[in-house]
Parts: sequence; C-alpha cells; structure tokens
Amino acid sequence: KHQESRCASRTECPYCGLQIRIKGIFNHLKECGDRKTKCKICGDTITVRDEVEGKHVPNCGRKCPKCGEKVLPKDQAEHDEHHCPYRPSRCRWCNKSLPYVQKYNHEKNCALNRHNNRPDAKSNTPATPSNNDPVQDKKVDQVMGMTGVTKAQAKALLARANGNVTRAINNHFGQ
Repeated sequence: KHQESRCASRTECPYCGLQIRIKGIFNHLKECGDRKTKCKICGDTITVRDEVEGKHVPNCGRKCPKCGEKVLPKDQAEHDEHHCPYRPSRCRWCNKSLPYVQKYNHEKNCALNRHNNRPDAKSNTPATPSNNDPVQDKKVDQVMGMTGVTKAQAKALLARANGNVTRAINNHFGQ
C-alpha cells in the first residue's frame, strides 16, 4: 500500500500518470505506450501505442502538396486526378494549361470564348443563359472559382449554405 501511494521513492510518469519507482523511471519513459511521437506518414502527433498497434494508419493521410487537403494514401491518385482544385486542366477555348480552380473564370473571360459567343459567330457551344439575378450569379461564380465545381454543383452548395458563399466553400472542402 505504501509503495502504491505517493512514496518519496516513486515519481509520476508524465505520459501515462503511473507512479513508477525512481530508479526505473528512465526505462519506463523509453517504453511508455502513452509517449507521443510523430507519424512518419502524415506528421500528426500520436501515441507510441497507436503507432505500434497500427490504430492510426487506417485514418492516416498525407496533406496534398497542392491544396493542403488530408488524403488517405489509397485515395491519393483519385484526389490528384479528379478532386484536387489545383489539378491540371486546359481551357476548352484556347487550350491553355491552368489549375482547375482557375478554369471557370479563365474560360468565362477567354478571348476565344468571347469570340465564339458573339451573336454572329457560328459556335457549337451556346452562351449560358442567365437567371437575371446578378447577385446570385456572382455568388455562383465565386463558389465555382474557389472550389472548381460545376455551375450546378455551386448552386447546390449555395442552396445548402442558405446563400452564404464562405459557408458553401467551407462545406465543399469539409471544414
């Protein structure tokens, strides 16, 4: 009983809180499962126990170097090709290479697009009709430009966010 209480020959482990004999504390500190370490994959701070038992790995993800989103290693290729807002894309009008997040605004203002959408131009791509709400159109444009989603997806994000652009963008990125 005396040895289990606050005996002067014992000290508390700063990681797990156990009372350890002073002469054994250094060995305990090296082996304590509650000791913190950095994950070698994602850099998160985790316990040694979680690292050894593999509990962290299924939820471990690296930050995408382009957008900063945390992505599981098994999903990295899918993210890079289809979901990263900074994935490579090309303007459908001038074929310029640019990040996907900039594509909508670029195409909207591309000189070749303006030429193709003139009333006298022979184009297979008609101009997009406006719903005559310039405030809503601007919000949709902002969401599309920041997230890289389609016009329909931007409208849906805005509807779920009650017209709040910041909330719509945060919802898209899961923040």
